[in-house]
Amino acid sequence: MKKFHIILFLSLILNFAKAQQWTNYTYANGLVYNSVNAVAIDNNDIKWFGTADGLSKFDGVTWTNYTTANGLSGNVVRSIAVDSQNNKWLGTEDGYGYNCKIAKFNGVNWTIYSPSFLDTNSIWSIAIDAQNNKWFGTSRGVLKYDGTNWTTYTTSAGLLNYGVNAIAIDANGLKWFGTNGGLSMFDGTNWTNYTTANGIPINLFILLQSTHLAINGLEHRIMDYLNLMVLTGLFIQQVTV
Repeated sequence: MKKFHIILFLSLILNFAKAQQWTNYTYANGLVYNSVNAVAIDNNDIKWFGTADGLSKFDGVTWTNYTTANGLSGNVVRSIAVDSQNNKWLGTEDGYGYNCKIAKFNGVNWTIYSPSFLDTNSIWSIAIDAQNNKWFGTSRGVLKYDGTNWTTYTTSAGLLNYGVNAIAIDANGLKWFGTNGGLSMFDGTNWTNYTTANGIPINLFILLQSTHLAINGLEHRIMDYLNLMVLTGLFIQQVTV
């Protein structure tokens, strides 16, 4: 049954792709740089692209680009998330994990955060929970910001692996962290870890799709369980935890 489910899932993806008309955007169209690390859609349906050499905004007609010359904290933008106030939160650096910082952009002004935990610690993923806490997945663990205080979580706290590539928050407020060594779940007090020994198909997670579907920057609950989209290099597998 699981094998059939995977094949059906892939068939739906392929059929969807064939039915769509694709439009490509590159540097020639206005994108600041062709290497894109992160994409987000804000509450006004504006698209934001974090690249290896700056940030691009696209309103469907016009491209607007931001670099360190415009206030961006670093030209390498590895991650983007949008909060309920439509602030854009970015994980930036100068490259190769150097001068890593968090930038908040309200559309006019930039606010730059440099917690000591970051330093040479790349920010690979960002998620924002219902309480407006920001969760940052980094190359050395998890960083949480509640608007006042910074809290770090590493393997000593219960996180499975230092490298956190992806974060998802489910309908019950549980935080899921896709790491280089497996999957970690945090309920605010306790950590639960999953690896191939628990039935997870692969220990390296690069993408998590939570119980929320992002449409025009808004989150809509689509189911009561977490779907893990695991890219193995050969196929995409959907797993229910």
